[in-house]
Amino acid sequence: AQAQQETARAQQELAQAQKRTEERLSEFIQHTDVRLDKLARVVSQLGRAVGSLTNTFGFSLEEFVGALLPPYLQRYKGITNLSLERRYFDLGGGRREEVDLVGEGQQDGRTVTVLVECRTTVGATEMRRLAKKLEAVVKTLGDRETTCVAVAMNVHPSAEPVAEAKGVWIVPYSRINRERG
Repeated sequence: AQAQQETARAQQELAQAQKRTEERLSEFIQHTDVRLDKLARVVSQLGRAVGSLTNTFGFSLEEFVGALLPPYLQRYKGITNLSLERRYFDLGGGRREEVDLVGEGQQDGRTVTVLVECRTTVGATEMRRLAKKLEAVVKTLGDRETTCVAVAMNVHPSAEPVAEAKGVWIVPYSRINRERG
């Protein structure tokens, strides 16, 4: 009889310990969920901040290129009277394409439209994507003479043969920035 009482008491203690463990686990999970929720919000805010910084940097790069590229193109391509600005093109079917910088200048007495895409880094894959984009825009210009340029802060060697094959002139940002004076 005493063994049965001790077994019953042990079972009660075990049940109480299990209940306390479940309560603590529940509290832990609730606390962890709150922490994970806070972490998710912080990560989301960080993502928005990085995106905003990326956009700001991209727009700043375009502004610098817009100011520095015309004298460079005059020197190396003979394109004069060039002013560059962001422009959108109607590709048809409700599709529009943005080009970072576009302008018209003069080259050997002819009007030439210059299309410029700016990137921090360009490799073969990005160059193919840019070339396809620029090709679609060039088609909207009819028979206008065009020059397509990609300016990048970092040009991976894999981009150069792709650009050459696609008729896009790659200019490292460091070259146009160096020639300011």
